[in-house]
Parts: sequence; structure tokens; C-alpha cells
Amino acid sequence: MGSKHSRVVLIVVLLFTFMTLLSGCRESSVIEQIIYDQNAKDVDPSDEHYLIKHTEDSATPDIELPPTDTADTEKRKQTPPVPATEGADKNNAATPASVPDTTDTETESDKEPVPGPEDSTQTGDVPSGGPDTAGPSDEEDSREVEDANGVKVALPEKVNRVVAPGEAAFIIQMLGGKGILSGTSGNVASNALGATVFSSEDISAAQQLWAGDGASPMSGANFDALLATPPDVVVMVSGDDSFSAAQIATLKENAIPLVTLPKPNTHTNIVRAVKIAGKMIGDRSAEPGGVDAAALAEAYETYANDLLDRVQNLAGGRFTWNSFDFNNDVALNGRKKYTGQKTENGSYTLFLSEWRSAQFSIAGSDIDESGVAIAPLGYSSSPLSYYMSAAGVLNNAARFTNTTYASVAALPINLNTSGVSLSDGALPVYPDKAESMGLVRDGGTIDVGIGQDSFRSVVVDSASIKNKLLSSALWKPYGQKTIGNVKNYYYKDYPIISYIRGDYEIYVNPGGVTNWTGGSPESVLEAIWASWRLHGKSSESDVRAEIKKFYTTFYRYELSDAQVSAILSGK
Repeated sequence: MGSKHSRVVLIVVLLFTFMTLLSGCRESSVIEQIIYDQNAKDVDPSDEHYLIKHTEDSATPDIELPPTDTADTEKRKQTPPVPATEGADKNNAATPASVPDTTDTETESDKEPVPGPEDSTQTGDVPSGGPDTAGPSDEEDSREVEDANGVKVALPEKVNRVVAPGEAAFIIQMLGGKGILSGTSGNVASNALGATVFSSEDISAAQQLWAGDGASPMSGANFDALLATPPDVVVMVSGDDSFSAAQIATLKENAIPLVTLPKPNTHTNIVRAVKIAGKMIGDRSAEPGGVDAAALAEAYETYANDLLDRVQNLAGGRFTWNSFDFNNDVALNGRKKYTGQKTENGSYTLFLSEWRSAQFSIAGSDIDESGVAIAPLGYSSSPLSYYMSAAGVLNNAARFTNTTYASVAALPINLNTSGVSLSDGALPVYPDKAESMGLVRDGGTIDVGIGQDSFRSVVVDSASIKNKLLSSALWKPYGQKTIGNVKNYYYKDYPIISYIRGDYEIYVNPGGVTNWTGGSPESVLEAIWASWRLHGKSSESDVRAEIKKFYTTFYRYELSDAQVSAILSGK
């Protein structure tokens, strides 16, 4: 009986042991998770952010991963890789579409659409379609940037050599620091102040590849020189023809990325150009004399907008015309109204961009002048009128936007006078001859000519234009007189009404390393200069201090007082 009971107990013990061993053979949820994760991407130990995220995800205790979908795995294996973006480094894997830059704080109403081949409002959203079209690149030495045309350009991980012409070259130099500019145009190479300011950053070592400002293609020999020591990126400005179609094709064949920056004709476009270039260059602070370009670009946007706010507050708001928003490209957006802080108490000026050789005469008078002042119409060709309006100053020619003419002969007389003629038939006066550039009139209460209290100045783009005006009989004040029982302001003793109604100042617009009137990062300084010279809301010491601050912050250079004086005297 006892032995029989012992056998039963032994059988039960053996059976229990056997069942326990069987249950131990089943994979735990932890083992399943480890096996499943073996198909995941290898974790780079230096990527602390990824490790933290991975640890947090793995630490969830009671969630089992779903079983692997064998069919889906086979489908992914059969999917061919996405070809590399055109222009990418040949050693790089495909570069996916970038996620929209969330650091740009512009509202939709502030943004200007960029014309592109298909969708001018493209924002860079990640396309759908599977794992190969979204998320981080499989290769960590590949980046991309969306340029002015909405084109996503693949970039190498490091951008240390850039070729760029004209004002774009100084944007690159400002953001990149020492050694960034490897090739540029003649006007940059001959820029004396630029060579001084950036002397410690080897700007003079850049090859001169273009003639002039680089708006036209470089020669074949110079293009061959570019290819011989290829840069990491080449840059051009929208609207310029810095490269021929054949040269662009060759750049693509050689996997040299081409990035187009916005035309700097508005404040918005200048900021966009700086931010695109900053993102393109990236962080070069680890390079000797290098700069964190992306961070400096953000700092520029903050600085420029803060300066405009300060100047506009001094003026009591923008002084505009019929609420037109002068920070706008009319060709792209049409007329836009400004709804922010405005003022009705401002001053007027007239900006003259050049002096053209054209014979001007009026029948029955001794007017026979060789040379005519030119006023650019509207505000889309330059940010100057916007910066002036922020300072409480209206550029008279900005009121006139005509799609046929970009500029007109600025004749400060009544254009309905019979016998007015120009030897240059291609040079127009304001088409309907209703107003002169020397008169501000709205058909109501405003009737202000040059030399009156609120129209005390004319601004010119160079000292040579100022000298031409000073020697011109047409631009002199003759006071009021009576001719034929009508008292008015006349040209000399002729019954030709003049809109020069008193003494006025002629100011040469300042210019530093870059051209303020043509559009550049320095152009924002126009606002505080206009606030001083044209509206009296700032002082000369304010302007001098601001110019020095700009050069120290963005050019890493301490200007002397003499150099500031030279900048203020213009060219």
C-alpha cells in the first residue's frame, strides 16, 4: 500500500515538473520584443535624443508588440529605393522632402507667394506614399533647402565653399564667415569697404568668375575654372541670368547644387533670402572663423523687425498713401492694403535713381538741358519706399505704379505745358501727365510741392546725380511771381508752372558694403536714416550707433567714426 502510494506521488511530481518545463519554452513578451526590434534601424549611441525616446518606448511594461506582418515585410523588400534628388552628392542616399520650417513666424497674410513651376504657394509638406518618402534620411550626410522657386535642393552635410554673385555674395559672407565665399562677381571683388570689413575672413581669396554684378552668365573659361575646383553650392538671385541654360545643365551633371535666393526688392524677400541662405549654409561654428549661419539668420530677422518697430513707433505709424502696403511686390500680389498702425502726419521726398543723357526742351523757352533725372515708379523694385514709410516719409514716386513703365523722367514742372519734348523717345514722363514727380496732390486738401514745409528734400542715389541737379536750371527755385495776372510758381519768367516752391535739401542716400537702395540686408538701416534726415524723429548719433551695431553684430567688424561718415556720405 505504501509503495503504491509512493509511486503515485512520484508520478504526480514528474508530471508537474514536465508541465513546468513545457511552459518555460514559451517566449515571453520581452523576448518577442527583442526579436521584433532586430529588424529596426541600428541606434547610433551618439544620438542621445533617439536613445532617450527608444528607452521610453521600450519601458512601457504591459504592451506587447503585434506579430510581424510577413506580407508587408515582403512588400517593403520588393519596393525599389527612391532615386537621389537631382543635384545631390553622388555618395548620398535619397533625400526625402523636408518638413516645413516651423521657425518662420510669418502669418499667411504677411507672406508673399513665390512663383514656381506648378504651385506658387508650396509649403514643403511631406508627401504621402510610404516610408521612403517621409522621415529622416537614411544617410546623415545629406540635407536639403527649399529655394525661392519652391525647389527642394539637396545639399551636402557640410557647406564650406559657395559661389555667389553680387549682393547674394555678401549675404553668404555675412552668414558663413571665414572662407565661405570661393567665387564671386567683379563688383564684389572691387568693393573696397567689403574687402576691408571682411579682410580677416579671406573674402579677397574668392575667384572673380563674373563680370559686373553677375546678373549675366560667366564666360566659358570662368565656368571651367568653377568646375575645376567645384564649390559645395552655387547661388543666384531670382530674376537674374547668372548662369546660362547649358551651364545649369552642367551643374546638374556634376552634382553641384544650385540655390536661387529671392530678389531683394521687398523687406519680406530680404528676410527670406537671409533665412534660406542661413539654412543652406548651416552651422559652421566648428570651422576656423566660421559662423552658425542658421542662428545668425534668425538673429537678423529679429533685429530687422525690431528696428522697424522702433522707427515706426517714433513716427507714430507708417506714413503711406491710400493705405498701400509698400512691403509688397505688386506684380505678384496686386495692390495690398496696410491695416496696421498708420499716421497722417509725415513728410515727403522724391527718390532719383539716375541721370540719363536725354535732351529736354520746351518750345518758346531757353530750356535746353542735356540730362534728365530718373524716378523709379511704385515700390516693387526696391525696399527703399517701404523703409521710408516706416520712418514716416513718403517717396512721392511710390504713389505711381504703372505696369508699362518702371521709371519716368522726373520733371518738376507742369507736364501739360505745350511744347515739352525729350530727345529720347523711349523715356516717358508720367503717362497721363496729370502730375509731376515734384508735386503731391490728391485732388482735395493735399497740394505740396518741393521746397514746402512737408516736402523739404530730394534723395539721390549718387553724388554725381546731386551735382547734376545743382547745376540744372530746371531744379532751381524761382519763387512766386505774376504772369498774365496769375500769381504762381514759374520757371524763370516763362508761363511754365514749376513745382519747385522753395529751397530744399538734396541728400545722397547712404551706402555701405552693400547697396541700400538696391536691396540687401543693410537696407533696413534706411529706415533709421530716413527717420533722422527726412523726418527729424531720430538723431545723427542714433543713426551712427545703429550702423556700428549692425556691422559688429552681422559683419563681426568694428567701424571707425570715419568709416561711418563715409557710409553716410553715400557714393
